[in-house]
Amino acid sequence: MPQSGRVELWTTNVVGGDARRLTVVTPPPGRAFLAARLTRLGDVIYAVSEAADGNVDDLYLVDRRTRRSRFLFSVRGLATFATSSDGLRIAYSRELPIAGKPATFVADIDGSHRRQVAPVAASYSLAWPVSDTLFLVGGEGRCWFCALSVATGYRRSVPVPVKNIDGWPVVSPRADRVAIDALTGPAGERIYTTSGKSLRNIIGAGGSEAFWAPDEQQLLIQHPGLRVFDFATHRLATFRHAGPASMQVLDWKSTNAGN
Repeated sequence: MPQSGRVELWTTNVVGGDARRLTVVTPPPGRAFLAARLTRLGDVIYAVSEAADGNVDDLYLVDRRTRRSRFLFSVRGLATFATSSDGLRIAYSRELPIAGKPATFVADIDGSHRRQVAPVAASYSLAWPVSDTLFLVGGEGRCWFCALSVATGYRRSVPVPVKNIDGWPVVSPRADRVAIDALTGPAGERIYTTSGKSLRNIIGAGGSEAFWAPDEQQLLIQHPGLRVFDFATHRLATFRHAGPASMQVLDWKSTNAGN
């Protein structure tokens, strides 16, 4: 999955089977693939930058049934985005000065009914695991890693150590735990509660972004290779899947399509 050139978007089921290629994204010269996220319905939303203006990104939705893409809307200065837990809304941050002041917005999935929820942008990642709370990573000042109320815009810092880490904190689907790849010894993926309590260190395995299983019973770690840690058995195993050998995980959600 290079930033530019041919990018294939696949889905599999929870155990790596039923692999299906949904679409192929081939950004024209001068454009780059930014990111992709699953919705609750099993559709995929992805973003690519515009050729005419590299400060603008276009968002598209791939229908899992027809495998057809349709344009949603454009964002100037797009930093990152996330889909809501119900699959009906999208949150995104913009951060380039030419786009206006940095800010985070929520909108319907097609970009309508947009409203600003914070005067800061998530530079690295944005997560919307539960309906009432966004988690921002890379915000300014005290909001570098914080939880944000979608309704009120109230922000609070998440008391989890974020120094000497590879990548960024990843919040679980129930918003009760955080996974971080810590580089201090013994290095590995560390698990905390969102209140800051240390729970576990998965020594020797980590990566810039891990992915929680929808039921939080497993954690998929992308380095070295694709491996899954099972919290019930405390075992780390290779994630075997029917997709392409070079598959890189972009998201993991429970959908009504069984993926």
